[in-house]
Amino acid sequence: MLPWRFPPLILHHLLIGPPGSGKTTFAQVLATVVPQPWIVSSDRIRSQLYGDAQIQGAWAEIEAAMGDEIYRAVAQGQTVIYDATNARQAHRLAWLTLMAPLQQSWIAWQMDTSLELCLERNQGRDRIVPPAVIESMANALATHPPSLAEGWHSLIPIQPHEVNPKTIREKLAALTP
Repeated sequence: MLPWRFPPLILHHLLIGPPGSGKTTFAQVLATVVPQPWIVSSDRIRSQLYGDAQIQGAWAEIEAAMGDEIYRAVAQGQTVIYDATNARQAHRLAWLTLMAPLQQSWIAWQMDTSLELCLERNQGRDRIVPPAVIESMANALATHPPSLAEGWHSLIPIQPHEVNPKTIREKLAALTP
């Protein structure tokens, strides 16, 4: 990676939840609340790299593209919102290691959406995810849920009915500096 100059600390945001949990909708609402938002989406990056978000591709290539985009956004003083499942603990830890040179803090937002609702929402998506994949990710989160010990500034659970600017502002205001 290129040498970057980073502005003072900004709280950035990483979303956690299986497909259908409401991450992308939450990212769009969160973007109306935080200053200078930049949404980094693994689906969008896969679409850019491979022409289709359904093509899983090579994770190392996807991760490198996401890292470059995040580093650029942080260097420009933007607030990053990272929209991906982040369901596996090993991936979250590796991601935090990749982001460590930024010396920024990250809030992890955990979508607290039932498996049943994720599966129901999945049926209405343009890009339907196999139910077994959703179940596997929900199981990974149940087995190894995110925790502050992973290295997050804050870990905030979010219920489907809380995805609105007012509630998100309240949750952010309640954080200790």
